[in-house]
Amino acid sequence: VYIGTRHYYAGQQSAEAMMELLDPESEIGIITDPSVPDFLQSVQGFKDMFAENKGFKISKILEKDYRTIQPEDIEIWIGNSRSNLEINGIFCVSDSIGLATAKTIEKMGKSGQIKIVCIGESMEIMKLVKQNVIQVAISRRPYRLGYSSVIVLQNMIKAGIRDTLMILPKSEMIELGVVTVTPSNIDDYRKQLLKWGIKTEF
Repeated sequence: VYIGTRHYYAGQQSAEAMMELLDPESEIGIITDPSVPDFLQSVQGFKDMFAENKGFKISKILEKDYRTIQPEDIEIWIGNSRSNLEINGIFCVSDSIGLATAKTIEKMGKSGQIKIVCIGESMEIMKLVKQNVIQVAISRRPYRLGYSSVIVLQNMIKAGIRDTLMILPKSEMIELGVVTVTPSNIDDYRKQLLKWGIKTEF
């Protein structure tokens, strides 16, 4: 049984969020690590959504190890735009890439000018959303992931694996979807976490 958010879907939702932030004809960059299959799926979902919407351009892609990427890497990448191409928005596939990108944008003095959409839900990411350095965080609902996993396991113990699988979708996948967190709704997101007993730092 797979319980979670499809990475392709998270990429699609990231693209929708980016399109709401930017005007058509905007130049968009992607920062990813092609060695991670999950990231490849997210990027594909992102690209496919833009392929269906004319006007927006994915003009630059930076491929770096997500574990070691540094703000300097991103600053050089932005600065090396051909013909002084102005990047209007950046899609980040993970928390670590999002944090490095946010630090870069702050250092360049372009917070709010270059829009950031990031897949991630760490406290550090949420702090930057609250500060409007990151405009959108795509949360994959980790609380619901843990809760749903326990429910499925309990049913397997009580009713047996076969009977439990019979009541699940034929795909044996429980899709959790995402929560799109922005500066305007982050307080509501925080209240929901507190309601579940999750301490927050933003």
